[in-house]
Amino acid sequence: MVKRILFAAAIVSLLHAASAFAAVELKLAHSSPATIEDKLEYASQKFKAFVEEQSKGALKVTSYPASQLGQEREALEGTQMGTIELCALSTGPMPGLFPEIMLLDLPYIFPDREAAYALLDGPYGDKLREDMVKKSGVRILGWGENGFRCFTGNKALKGPADFRGIKFRLMENPMHQAMVKAMGAIPATIPFGELYTALAQGVVDGQENPISLITSMRFYEVQKHLTLDNHVYNPHVLMMNNDVYMGLSPELRHVLDEGGKVFSTEEREFNQSQSAIGLKMMREYGIVVYEPTAEDMQQFQEATLPTHKLARDRFGDKTVDEYLEAVKKAIADTRKN
Repeated sequence: MVKRILFAAAIVSLLHAASAFAAVELKLAHSSPATIEDKLEYASQKFKAFVEEQSKGALKVTSYPASQLGQEREALEGTQMGTIELCALSTGPMPGLFPEIMLLDLPYIFPDREAAYALLDGPYGDKLREDMVKKSGVRILGWGENGFRCFTGNKALKGPADFRGIKFRLMENPMHQAMVKAMGAIPATIPFGELYTALAQGVVDGQENPISLITSMRFYEVQKHLTLDNHVYNPHVLMMNNDVYMGLSPELRHVLDEGGKVFSTEEREFNQSQSAIGLKMMREYGIVVYEPTAEDMQQFQEATLPTHKLARDRFGDKTVDEYLEAVKKAIADTRKN
């Protein structure tokens, strides 16, 4: 009897050891601060906890925040090559692998985040997932939220005329660069991790980011004005190397798919709260906040229409019209509810 108990205990011990040895290690890279007080690390830790628990230890996720594995472009390239299994990034570097993602960056398209959710969580968002994995080998697991992007500067930016001649930092995204060029600004590409210093030293005069990032990166310390124009709704995208994904069992792939939903929900909710708190804090700090009038918004929309021509030249009328129709439907669907 004792021998049977010892034998059974030995088998259990061996199974535990085998399970630990077989755990699949997944690196998750992002460029936001290394604190759960920031939305990306917070959501990454929620994703990690869910995946590890639901896979019963078969999957192990390690987060590498604050650009430890490279800036966003390097992290995305690493994910495509498979040297990094997962990344959570803005859409900034994605056009290099999947140009069609730039359609999301057409300015002044979404009236609110609910319309953006309806688009990304619906059939059009699913189509983008399918097209991207086919063209790039990178799979989208979840649509998080970077947020509505707003302008900051050393002077008030109340309309297109205020952008003329200023040097403006933007992501590595042709649509964003075309947007400020259309208003007469000079676009500059500076790595996100170096942007605070560039603003402090006057290398660039302004930048644009969602409220949550403006506050978490403390850009308000080196900028005087904020314009709440919400020109682009920008998701944070949780992505995975597709070869790694397909190399897992269907059960583990399901865990990752569900984990992507957890990431999206947690990250979106956190961003909404962080944005509201951040805006209040910036007002109290002394940054001058400008809320554009309807007339201002019309001027912004008209001035940035060249971005639509860029999209049509790159992707064709059919593709752009399909996107605009999907946006129109998403807006209508949110108005019904």
